[in-house]
This record gives sequence, structure tokens and C-alpha cells, in this order.
Amino acid sequence: EVSGPLFDLHPQTKNRSAHLNFFSYSEPQVNNHGETVMKGLDKAVNDLDNIKGVLSELSKLHSERLHVDPDNFKLLADCLTIVIAAKLGSAFTPEVQATFQKFVAVVVSALGRQYH
Repeated sequence: EVSGPLFDLHPQTKNRSAHLNFFSYSEPQVNNHGETVMKGLDKAVNDLDNIKGVLSELSKLHSERLHVDPDNFKLLADCLTIVIAAKLGSAFTPEVQATFQKFVAVVVSALGRQYH
């Protein structure tokens, strides 16, 4: 559910992900990518004091091997925020939203770090 909305709402993000089949959210490649994203976020949550270190290999992979536009990380963060808000409903209070957006901003920065 994480990657599908990104690819639907921002089709330009597919350009560097040609190996994925984008016809359906149920496609294994899209689901696997979503799982990978969530595992990376889980690692970041479990080491909040070292997010840049935890995500350094992913940053390197996306910048050097996959050549992903770093703006895609911001788009993914926006889509992820929307998905989380929809799942949590009324529990996604302004305070929760602010905290979550602060977290994903650090993640976006960490993922874009290798590009600088």
C-alpha cells in the first residue's frame, strides 16, 4: 500500500523503477518494494539517534546504482503520510501528524544525503 499510491499519483517516479510491474498494487514487485520501504522505516524508528547511519546504504543504493531522483523521497513521504492518516483515522491527530512528518523529514534527508 505504500508504493502504489506514489506510482499512481506521481507517474514520473516510475522512470527509475522500470523493473517493477505497475499494473496493480497486488503485483509482487510493488508489494515487495512497499515491504522494503517499511523495513527501512522500521530500522529508522528503532534507531532514532542514528537515522542517517541506518539509512546510509539505502541512500548510496538509490543515488549510485538506481539513480533515483531524490525528490521522489519527498513524494513518498507525502504518500506515506496520507496512507497512515487514512489507516489511523481520528487517531491521526495534529500532534501525531506533526511528529510523523518530522520523522519522515529526517528520513528524506537521510536518504538524500548521498546526493550532496
